[in-house]
Amino acid sequence: FDDFFWVSAPVVLAAIVVLTGLSYRLPKRQVTEEARNEYALEAVVEP
Repeated sequence: FDDFFWVSAPVVLAAIVVLTGLSYRLPKRQVTEEARNEYALEAVVEP
């Protein structure tokens, strides 16, 4: 069990670092605009 922990922990940490790095690289304005567009589309589709 200890071996599994020592092997899986670094992999999980690396995945978190990669995801956070990608999220920081993406322009936040574009993400917010996409979210607003999706919300507007849902509002239009549902009366």
